[in-house]
Amino acid sequence: MITVFGNWGAAATINCVEGTFDGGDFGGSADYILCNGNAGSVTLNPQTASKILCIQDGSITNSTLIFNITGPCEIGEAPASSYNAFTVERTSDGFSDYVQYDSNVAVNDVVLISSHSGCFQIMSETEVFDPNIYGVITGECLY
Repeated sequence: MITVFGNWGAAATINCVEGTFDGGDFGGSADYILCNGNAGSVTLNPQTASKILCIQDGSITNSTLIFNITGPCEIGEAPASSYNAFTVERTSDGFSDYVQYDSNVAVNDVVLISSHSGCFQIMSETEVFDPNIYGVITGECLY
């Protein structure tokens, strides 16, 4: 007879943190998991920073950047309406696309997204058939 000890029914606890990635002297990139379970990544030039809204603590991999935790954050809440995406426009050239809805940001915020480079302004909330085919917001764009 084998006796196994442990609490097999306990759910894993996910701690969510907010912070800032710093490009330092050389810039670089990092991969992480957002608290909503989506994968995220950020690439920064030297001497730039990017605020990340809510990631799973300990999920940063492949990182050449410094991550400074500014505090805990709550796991994202579902949107209060049927909106499941934002329309975004790149500030440098007007290129537009959709990104998945994120309750931590709002229309007119300027953000970084996983699907394209550059800073994007959130233009409006919208509903798309399948939001999962679009990128996610990976942080605030700091000029």
